[in-house]
Amino acid sequence: MLAFVRALGPLGAPVECGVLRCLGVSSRDDWGLPVLRLPATEGASLGYAGFATSQPTNATSTQPALSPQAELYRWPRYNPEPPPDNDDETASVGDLCRKLRMLVKSTGPSHDRRLDSVAKWITLHVDELDVYAISNVYFSCKIGGYLNKKLLRGLVKRVVGDDLFDEFDAIQTGMTIQSLGVLSRFQASVDGASLGNDTESMCVLLASQVVEKEGLNEQVLANVVHGMGNLFRRGKGHSINPAVEDCMDGISEEVCKPERLSQYTDQALANILYGWGVMGWKKSDKLRALCGEMLNGGRLKNFREQELCNTIYALGLLNFDEENVLVSLAVEAVGPHRLRKFREKELCMVVHGLSQCVQSVDASLKRLLVPVTRKLTQEIKGKERMRAYNTTDLAMLVSSLGILETEDDEVISMLISRFVALSRNSYVYKEEFTQVLQACVRFDYRHKPFLNLVDDALDGDRIDLNSSFAITLVLWCLYKLKSLRTPVFMKMCRKLIQLRRRGEEMSVESCVQLSQVVAHIGTLKGKKVLDEDLHSLFDQAMSRQKSDSTSFRDMLLQATRAE
Repeated sequence: MLAFVRALGPLGAPVECGVLRCLGVSSRDDWGLPVLRLPATEGASLGYAGFATSQPTNATSTQPALSPQAELYRWPRYNPEPPPDNDDETASVGDLCRKLRMLVKSTGPSHDRRLDSVAKWITLHVDELDVYAISNVYFSCKIGGYLNKKLLRGLVKRVVGDDLFDEFDAIQTGMTIQSLGVLSRFQASVDGASLGNDTESMCVLLASQVVEKEGLNEQVLANVVHGMGNLFRRGKGHSINPAVEDCMDGISEEVCKPERLSQYTDQALANILYGWGVMGWKKSDKLRALCGEMLNGGRLKNFREQELCNTIYALGLLNFDEENVLVSLAVEAVGPHRLRKFREKELCMVVHGLSQCVQSVDASLKRLLVPVTRKLTQEIKGKERMRAYNTTDLAMLVSSLGILETEDDEVISMLISRFVALSRNSYVYKEEFTQVLQACVRFDYRHKPFLNLVDDALDGDRIDLNSSFAITLVLWCLYKLKSLRTPVFMKMCRKLIQLRRRGEEMSVESCVQLSQVVAHIGTLKGKKVLDEDLHSLFDQAMSRQKSDSTSFRDMLLQATRAE
């Protein structure tokens, strides 16, 4: 079975610890592997994940009767006092699992040391765990935001190495996949890595068998889709792995059976759409079926704020273009008793989701959404909200409002000013930086403090422009804003040359952007001497843009020697 799992291919990068961005308490266990604690607990979200608990508050499901062995792992009521720390070595695996459950809810150095000790002994005795215990250990790690790589790897080895796949029932399968999805999102937010190929392959195999498992219900299906979405979040420009796509095709057929649609809770509907959205799994007939159920009988009015924002965000990721669905969602989001209930990140998700959807529809829908955009901008620029946004929120809002073509210049100025204030003395992230720059171009808005921040960040290397696309995009935006200085241009071109030497070729879009910048750089002051590397770089840009081999030499010499 292990050979079969490995044969599924590289679904994700192996997990090795790099430089970890501190999100909570980080330490290393006795094996030297990272141990991380997420400050938030059950139901909390990372970034824009919109995580849900394994069972919604309005769901009804029945747990199958437990075997005598499974009764060992029943969780006790939460006790804030940690268990004694002198009996881990002699404790049974059932006691260790119960301790883990209690400790993940606690915080503080002493609790963390106890938690690491319990995790260590569970790992040493992992061969004694059955699938009920394994699924509950995963669940405990999820609700506590506890990422112990040695423990997680030990559990995967137990399932795959001993071929326990057939022993999982549907509820245990859903709990395991959703828990690992949350942990995967946590891992990605810390160092950009995944949980590893073996973990992801195990989840693919578990998910592919879930429709045949005993106890399958609508909540299990929602948990599986939600977890798979977080495990296999698709980056921009990347396609879904064929093994994952085949697995999701089979699950989604079961998800969208007519007799199941009316049985989903509101949260389950939102979680399924969210899982499809972040994974980039887009099958129009399935989306229409779920959205039709969402609008059936006024169900949308019963959605909680998190469910509504997750749905809009997911449909935006899929560039959904059904006008009646989008208008219904937008109108519900800005309802008089709804808009002020959104938290700041939820409000950002709503605006971003709508902005992505309108790019896929005709101008008539954009006109319909003008009143919606006005209400959103009024809510966005509230003083209390403005103080609560972080730089990611601000960049997303500026970019999204630019796409929605807001007419409120005041809110754009407020958002960019706040972004500058928070970024002045800190590292500037590439994605946020380019989002704001592109929005300024879209608005034709020259925000002087922001442009000064751009110059300082580029001069001081406070932004990691590590791709030719990012570099040419920044150059092009500065050129369009008439704010590109010759020293910055030359410095960025040197970075392009370094990337080229490492084997990265510019895309056609990057070549077009660079050629436009070079064609107009002569309006800038300064005097530079071109070397052969620069000649070669610029000639490549022109050759990719046009079919002829016109040289840039004369134009470049004129441009860089301009008075």
